[in-house]
Amino acid sequence: MRLFKRKTQPSDAPWPTIGKTLPALAVATEFDNTKARPMPPIARDNAALLLTNPDRGLRHEICITLGDPPCAYPGSADEPLNELHRKIALFQEDAPTVAQLYVYLSRYARRPLDDRALAQMEQMLTACRENGLRVLLRFAYGTESVPDAPWRVVRRHLTQIGDWMRAHTPLVADTVAVLQAGLVGAWGEGHSYQKLRWRQIGKAFNKLLSVTPDWLFVQVRTQGLSDMIDPRWRARLALHDDYLIGDQTHQWNWFGGTAPTGTQWTQVFSHAPNDAEMPWGRALYLDKPDGYPLNNLDAEKLAQQSQFYHLSTLSLMHNYKEDDIRPPYSLQRWKDVWWTADQLAALGLPHHPALLTEGKINAYEYLRQHLGYLLAVQSAGIDGDVFFVTMRNYGFAAPHTLRSLSLVIDGRDEYAISAYSPQDFAQQDSVTYAVTLPEGVGERQAHNISLRLAPYPGAPIAVRFANDTDWTPEDGQKVL
Repeated sequence: MRLFKRKTQPSDAPWPTIGKTLPALAVATEFDNTKARPMPPIARDNAALLLTNPDRGLRHEICITLGDPPCAYPGSADEPLNELHRKIALFQEDAPTVAQLYVYLSRYARRPLDDRALAQMEQMLTACRENGLRVLLRFAYGTESVPDAPWRVVRRHLTQIGDWMRAHTPLVADTVAVLQAGLVGAWGEGHSYQKLRWRQIGKAFNKLLSVTPDWLFVQVRTQGLSDMIDPRWRARLALHDDYLIGDQTHQWNWFGGTAPTGTQWTQVFSHAPNDAEMPWGRALYLDKPDGYPLNNLDAEKLAQQSQFYHLSTLSLMHNYKEDDIRPPYSLQRWKDVWWTADQLAALGLPHHPALLTEGKINAYEYLRQHLGYLLAVQSAGIDGDVFFVTMRNYGFAAPHTLRSLSLVIDGRDEYAISAYSPQDFAQQDSVTYAVTLPEGVGERQAHNISLRLAPYPGAPIAVRFANDTDWTPEDGQKVL
């Protein structure tokens, strides 16, 4: 299987280190696991707290068109920050912590970005940070009525964007969860391009990867487009499927109409954070006049395809709260589709037992809680000077964008668990870490020990595990 073909020379300049440097605890190999204490699972009434976790779950969509006058979607009268707050209000009860952010460069299709454009980008990301949102960032030129830009312009803009990101590394680290390849054609979806040439698409994507932070994954719309990207970027590539309907054979899916075969795709999809959106519920299949309505998609097939893709995020904008053309739409309907634990097992879908109410869960709530990672601490303990903890992932995907796992002792001293890798949780298996505690800390002393999982060391956000113990974003979750 070859997913990536072409070669170009990327930049070798290292990106600035983000976050603080933590002392690392030595890995321990021997300990008495009978000293483990079980951690209380989260109560069903407290499950909504898990929705505050970053970089996972149902997400909404916002956009900004750089230049004057300020507007959200190209040609609209909506001011970008007004749209941001309107979307936050619209989806308040759904509690998304992620938004897809389109940055339209269409007003600069014949000229470099100016200081005004770069200042607007900074203002938008700052507003997202202030409102507790992290973004899937996509740069785009074209819409249904606006053409894309030629390669010479795209190349210049990407150089400017890379320089801007390097100069604003802390802001980018706090707000950008994932990049999307974008750039090409209508809405940056990789089709309907006019000014960019087919042979230049790979150049555009390779340039994007070479000038952006090396810790950011880049989601690509189709397998065919990913084939154009240099093999050296493979570890950073993810997918976004913008026509998720529970059918892997149609021509607009990520595979481009070729049904997947074999088991190799599990490894391809499980290594990175992936995103998807359903088509508009008001639309017809493949936009054909005789196509069937898309407002009542099969919840079982959608959940299975989400698990197959190891989705971290799924759009709330599509097939939910749209308009009055063909309501109710799929996500709304799924609030009345219920599954038991046995039914989930039969469908091959993972689940956290504590999240079922009277033995069942509706399809909307199931997706909301199981997209991305859903981590629970099963047990933790101390044997002499060795601390050990066992965790399990009940979600569709690993916590790919959360690269720092640490211990916080007495709310004061923080130490890295260097053996941690997000990929440890790519499957729904238990994982144990054991480390040697600092001198003076052990089972004969009384200490508060918390586990902190975050995008980088010292990040202002941290994960809440599916356990009922004390939690703060500064210290993480208390485990002992």
